[in-house]
Amino acid sequence: MSFREERAGGTCNIATPKLDVKVRPDAVPRSRAEAQARGGGQTSRGEPPSRVAERHGGAAAPDPPMRWLRRLGRWTLGTRRSIAGTVYGTILVMSVITAGGSDPGTLAIVVISTSIVFWISDAYAQGLQQSVESGQRLHRGAIRDVARRQSAIALAAVAPATALVLGASGLIRERTAIWLALGIGTVALAVQGVRYARLERLGPAGTALAIGANLALGLAIVILKAAVSH
Repeated sequence: MSFREERAGGTCNIATPKLDVKVRPDAVPRSRAEAQARGGGQTSRGEPPSRVAERHGGAAAPDPPMRWLRRLGRWTLGTRRSIAGTVYGTILVMSVITAGGSDPGTLAIVVISTSIVFWISDAYAQGLQQSVESGQRLHRGAIRDVARRQSAIALAAVAPATALVLGASGLIRERTAIWLALGIGTVALAVQGVRYARLERLGPAGTALAIGANLALGLAIVILKAAVSH
C-alpha cells in the first residue's frame, strides 16, 4: 500500500510497510469438542459432554468401567451373534468340570486348554467345509475369519475358569468354586435361550420351551456331577 503526496515540485510516492497478521492454527478451536476439551470438559454453557452429545443427537462415549463391564458380559454370556458358540462352549466346559475331578486348579487348566483346542479344531473344520463347498483353496484368512466368529467357544470358559481359579487360590472353598462354575454355565445357557427367543420373536410358550431346553442340558450335567461326587 502506498500514498501519493503532492508537493510544489511534483508528486512523490511514500511507501508504507505491509502488515502481515498471522493467526496460529491452534489459537482458535476448530470445533465444539476442541473448545470443550480446552475448557476442562465443560462447554460454553457449562453443560457436561454427555448432555451436549444427547442434545445434538449423538451418544456419549461410555466410561471405561462401563466398557469393561460390557466386555465382561460378552465374555461371560456371549452376544446375539454367538448363541450357538456360547451354548457349545458352555456345555463343553460343564462336561469337563463334571468329569475332571475335584481339584479346582487342575480343572481350570483342563477347562481352558480343552476350550482352546476345541475352538481351533472347530474353526479348522468349518474352514475345510467352506473350502470344499466353494471349490476354493483353504487360506489363512478364511480360517482367521471363522475363528473370530467361533471365538465364543473359547470365551465361554472365561467365567467358569475364573471361579475355579478363585477356589484354587483359597479365596473361596474348593467345592464352592466347582459348583459356582457349574452355576455360571447353567445361567449362561438360560440366557442363550432367552436371547434366541427374542431373536425369533417367540411367544410365551416358545420362550419357555427354548429356555427349558437349554436349562435341561445344563441341569442334566449338574445332576451327573452330583451323582459322581457322591
